[in-house]
Amino acid sequence: MQPKSNNNYDVFFCYARKDYRIVKQITSAINSAGYTSFVDAECILPGENFIETIQNQLYKCKAFVCIVSENAVMSEFFIKEVSYAVSIGKFIIPIKIDDSPITDRLTLLIGNLQYIYWDDSLSEKYMIDSLNHYINQLQENNNVDIRTDAEIAEEIKNILDLYIDKYYNELDDKDTWFNKIK
Repeated sequence: MQPKSNNNYDVFFCYARKDYRIVKQITSAINSAGYTSFVDAECILPGENFIETIQNQLYKCKAFVCIVSENAVMSEFFIKEVSYAVSIGKFIIPIKIDDSPITDRLTLLIGNLQYIYWDDSLSEKYMIDSLNHYINQLQENNNVDIRTDAEIAEEIKNILDLYIDKYYNELDDKDTWFNKIK
């Protein structure tokens, strides 16, 4: 059986396990709209390296939904996942499910983003509309090179390696030529 974590998902869910029941409601709405959702409790098999899987799926997803609650803001893993999503430039939809205050750490990471307050029937429509808008933009801009800093750094490193190799090959050619005329 191939792990579900090998799949590519449209939306990555970041949440506290204590909020899993409401996460199921939200993922149901997203899946009904035609998107696929990565929820660690459902997609990571026993024995898998969960940190590596979470990092890979977060990197590959199109959008990142964080379920903000009193439980979540107290979770170190929640903060780490949000921090990683911010650092790699993911489209983030924060959904607030309770009245708990936002911690300073979370405010520093995503305090400038518009939250969805999951408290009425309009919340689901607003979330789906936001996802549709963003993912449509990604598809329309398919010709635009959307790369992360890590991918750009890797490309620059590869280019530099080529130039360094070429430089040393030229030095070898000159050294060989120079030794022949001695």
